[in-house]
Amino acid sequence: MSGFATTWTAAVWLTRPWGQEPDDVPVIGVVNRGTKRARVIVTWFKDNGSKVQQDSFDLDPNRSTRSVLVKANAPDTGWARIVSTQPIAPWGITPHHLYVRAWANIEFYAENVVPLEEVPLPLGTPRK
Repeated sequence: MSGFATTWTAAVWLTRPWGQEPDDVPVIGVVNRGTKRARVIVTWFKDNGSKVQQDSFDLDPNRSTRSVLVKANAPDTGWARIVSTQPIAPWGITPHHLYVRAWANIEFYAENVVPLEEVPLPLGTPRK
């Protein structure tokens, strides 16, 4: 994954039971490097396309936050979509084995890449 976009697809996530509650679940984070507040919607889907959970939040410029899948049963698998009113960059981790406690980075695919020059580079420097 590289660049900034307003729409992203997260290829795969997995939940798994792990002894005591809570179960191991995926986490998706986003960073807003722009100069305007972003309205972000993270929608979690099962493999069959049925919606599991939807999180929406506002994200101020030069801030990051995360969305945690809490409504899925373990074990379960699926994918996610992130839609934002401003260009953002996502990150995420997911369990990647059902019976071994290991984590992997989530792969993200931009649906509409925004050129880098559209996003300010120096952290905290407002665009004039």
